[in-house]
Amino acid sequence: MTAPRPRQYPTSGWVLNVSLKPNTTTVSSGNGSQDKGRCGFNSPFLGGWIVFCTFCGATGWILSALHQLNLTGYLVAFAIGLAALVIWWKSSGAQFCPAPCSKFRRRFRRFFPMSFLFLALLAILGGVIYPPNNYDALAYRVPRMLNWLAEGQWNWVHTIFHRLNTRACGVEWVSLPFIVFTNTDRWLFLINAVCYLMMPSVVFTVLRGLGVRMRAAWVWMWILPTGYCYLLQAGSIGNDLFGALLPLMALHFAFRAVRSRSMGDVALAILGAALTTSAKTSNLPLVLPVGLALLPCLRMMLRKPIALVCVLAISALVSFLPTAYFNLKYCGDWTGAKAENLTVGGGDVVVHSANNVVLLVLQNFCPPIFPMADKWNQAVNDHMPVALRERLKKTFTESGAYEWSMTVLQWEVTAGIGTGVSVLLLTGFFSRKKNRKTEPILNSYRLLVFGGLMLAFFVYLAEMGLSGVGRLAAPYYPFIAAACLLSGRQCSAVRKKWWQMLAGATFLLALLVLVINPPRPLWPANTILARVPQDKVKGPVKMAKETYQANSERSRAFAPILAALPPDIQTVGLVTFDDPETSLWRPFGSRKILHVLSTDTGEVLRQRGIKYIVVDPTIFDQRFQRPLDQWLGEVNGKLLATVPLQLKWSMGWHDWPIVELNDGSR
Repeated sequence: MTAPRPRQYPTSGWVLNVSLKPNTTTVSSGNGSQDKGRCGFNSPFLGGWIVFCTFCGATGWILSALHQLNLTGYLVAFAIGLAALVIWWKSSGAQFCPAPCSKFRRRFRRFFPMSFLFLALLAILGGVIYPPNNYDALAYRVPRMLNWLAEGQWNWVHTIFHRLNTRACGVEWVSLPFIVFTNTDRWLFLINAVCYLMMPSVVFTVLRGLGVRMRAAWVWMWILPTGYCYLLQAGSIGNDLFGALLPLMALHFAFRAVRSRSMGDVALAILGAALTTSAKTSNLPLVLPVGLALLPCLRMMLRKPIALVCVLAISALVSFLPTAYFNLKYCGDWTGAKAENLTVGGGDVVVHSANNVVLLVLQNFCPPIFPMADKWNQAVNDHMPVALRERLKKTFTESGAYEWSMTVLQWEVTAGIGTGVSVLLLTGFFSRKKNRKTEPILNSYRLLVFGGLMLAFFVYLAEMGLSGVGRLAAPYYPFIAAACLLSGRQCSAVRKKWWQMLAGATFLLALLVLVINPPRPLWPANTILARVPQDKVKGPVKMAKETYQANSERSRAFAPILAALPPDIQTVGLVTFDDPETSLWRPFGSRKILHVLSTDTGEVLRQRGIKYIVVDPTIFDQRFQRPLDQWLGEVNGKLLATVPLQLKWSMGWHDWPIVELNDGSR
């Protein structure tokens, strides 16, 4: 009688496989034992993604240095890149081996993969249906790219809104070819869609590399991506999902390199770590665990100094280092916090970390729909000790961080990992262990990597001073989950019927969040809310109606302004701070938007080619510190028109002046 075949937990193949030499090498643990097995799974798509992101980052900086950041420059660069790919392909003998359709169907008949695939398709469908409307992207990530294209190079933008200058450029360099070749930002969501589809496989291999048992790793590879901060950005042009995948990829290839002793895997791990820093500045601490994971390969790397130097040089180019250099040059602070008037770290580290832990708990366990958010905020305001509030105020920049503010809806601008995944991780600790088979597989190497991960997370807690700590912690959640899954109780829980039913409820909760997501609702929100009688449009109904309406119009928020301007105007001035100005650039390439500061004289404005200026009235009152009529006299301008705009539901309606400069200075 033959022994039963062990149950397999497939992790890849449903996207793309390449036939390469299998590897069955071993890596010694710190206690003298050996951990045998293949180098994870064949992951050409993951390696290809890192190479593509590296190519885009290096190309962007090189073309900027040559003042050729334009369509011609990108055509030449991609032609060279394609030729290099063909040469490598022929010399390596690699072959595409797509997974059979039967294997695909068999895999996604199972509940967990099928649920993930269903949510992924719905999230991507939202990106197909709706134009990009992520506020941060429309306010500074897309405009900074359009500024670079207008100048033919990366440039320090003349502005008071320094996120255009100081923020890391990783996702921008990957997005820029899409804008150059299509002349629109309509398809930028595909970057996040690809990242989301790759996430389960990378989560699985990293969990396994950190010692989590096979069954628990397989189940959680499908559950963890349903976290709201990942799922809601699968159809978005936000950059949190993009930044969360790269450290996972870096660790994935670091674990492979330890087993394979391949310089190619080492190079991909180092490049992944460099891209991690360029994606989000808050990811910088995650370079430490990747470096610790590569320590067993140190001797092998030193034996190939030329290859190592080349990899490190390319990594430096595509990392945060170029942005840090320009931040130091233009504002005297490599982080850019000085230009943005942000607080990074400082104060009592214990208080800082403890408050961020409180925010993480609140933002991750808050229900997807929390009607009592206003009552909670009022209660905190009434009962928080004054001494504590003042102490937190000195440490944190944004009011939400020291007021512990909650929101009615969990959506992509606020959401962390979410209620479902958080509760599921918590309840796993109440399961009863059955046997030793549920114990994690730990050794000194894995403990070292875990130590680096925990230290990186502590640095994040000690330094983060913004209110959105739950969303910005997206790259750290997989490693927190891995630490939880090292418990034998968690590994036993995935076999329990009650836990699997709770996991099903987690998928349903994620579906609810996805359907009601204001930027891309998967129900006819505006149509239904428009039919509500006017006498009933108040309270929550009014808030929902205005929220969905504002999000649906955000991609063309400045369309009324454009209608009031002359159609052939090529340069428009803008008094702004954190406004979704991308709308003013449409169609891309037709005009250039230049920011206007309170110190700009009429002569300077005319020298820059500005004749018409759009004025944000709120920012004008805050920054210019003088009446509009007085400023008009100083620059010899006149009021052409006022246009009412509502850019955010919370901001309400405001009349935006349009100013026309008279010919010649006064």
